Amino acid sequence: MIERVDARDVSSIRPLTGRRAWTIVSGLLLVALLGSLDQTVVSTALPTIVGDLGGATALSAVVTSYLVASTLAAPVWGRLGDRHGRKWLLLVGIVIFIGGSVLSGQSRSMTELVVFRALQGAGGGGLLVGAQAVVGDIVSARERAKYLSLFSAVFSVISVLGPLVGGVVTDQLGWRWIFYLTLPIAVVALVVLGSAMPGRTARTGAGAPSAPLASRELVRNRTFVICVLISLVSGFVVLGITIYLPLFLQVVRGVSPTASGLQLVPLVVSGVVASLGSGFLIARRGQYKIFPLVGAAAVTIGLLLLSLVGPDTPTVSMQACLITIGAGLGCIGEVLIVVAQESVPDSQVGTATATMTVFRSVGGVLGTAVLGAAFAGALTGGLGGLPVVPGIADDMTPARLAQLPAAARHEVVAAYSSSIQDLLLIAAPAYAVVFGLVLLMPDFDPRHHARGR
Repeated sequence: MIERVDARDVSSIRPLTGRRAWTIVSGLLLVALLGSLDQTVVSTALPTIVGDLGGATALSAVVTSYLVASTLAAPVWGRLGDRHGRKWLLLVGIVIFIGGSVLSGQSRSMTELVVFRALQGAGGGGLLVGAQAVVGDIVSARERAKYLSLFSAVFSVISVLGPLVGGVVTDQLGWRWIFYLTLPIAVVALVVLGSAMPGRTARTGAGAPSAPLASRELVRNRTFVICVLISLVSGFVVLGITIYLPLFLQVVRGVSPTASGLQLVPLVVSGVVASLGSGFLIARRGQYKIFPLVGAAAVTIGLLLLSLVGPDTPTVSMQACLITIGAGLGCIGEVLIVVAQESVPDSQVGTATATMTVFRSVGGVLGTAVLGAAFAGALTGGLGGLPVVPGIADDMTPARLAQLPAAARHEVVAAYSSSIQDLLLIAAPAYAVVFGLVLLMPDFDPRHHARGR
């Protein structure tokens, strides 16, 4: 563990409670909504954007420019917040995000859109990190899981509603309005946080270390390192499988894109319920470790069971697997943030939160690459005996599948089903590592815990 916090780090700010705390958290939830909504509404508008601006080869850059910029910016925002206080940096991040949104909506070429999306991401990188770090500053450790579980609920709901909202806005108002959609939310967040947040929420200033983004103390902090590793593995598995679940539902199960989204709702709802429930139980009982232990076991078992689901498996059985996975993830996500924040001194809460976010993103990129390569290899082998059909492995949809001869259609479904099952069989033992890592973590009661000890 790291050494005790220097006395110069101590501030007179005490944890907030009651109406003021809920007012600030409401503003922070709006901030979280900005970042999550902006990433999800764009996906359904991409084909329309290409049709208007051209540049199909730069299509992926519209998404990755935001993701890369936000990932790189997150630790910088977190460190600056530790050093100089979070309020004004969070407000500046919102302003930069607003500027990037307006410019993205005004783009006249794909190159401009990619650049402006990167600017948007640079501001967005500080939104989630700043919001979660502020919760770590103003809310007691005992109550923090309850508050942070609300962030998990926001992300889960937006992950489902975002693409739907993006499609409706694009159809009714045009794709440029998806970037203007968040502006009223951003303005309200500015007003709420600007008026309700204390000028300095963290124990920052002269006592805070002045140089590296990841200090030597953090690297030597066993609990924090374990949290980072869990975040990395979670990102590896979760983002990887969520990309391929809609593909499985649409190609193997033969449902429409809308229906596939609806069938993923139990995954989201169970995650929200478990996250809120675990947060409130931790606030009431104090002990936290049982929740990530149960969560890691549930995700691992759920992935193993989901790997047995095929084209003819009853829908209720698949839904049971998704509920198990969602509930498990809900018991881990925000609890992990609480543990990471409590394992470091107050002067490094922002840095710790940002590091968690960055490693989760890195894990997602690695998971997409590794699991994607495994899927592509298995699919290519599975389709090796079929006649050459353009797009059979790259652009398969239920509509295209229906046009194939019956024999070929059966082979394609079997190949896709087997490939995704193989992917899940890789993801399950990978997530079992989380269970082992949680066992290595100390348990503590937030009511009697001194941060950084």
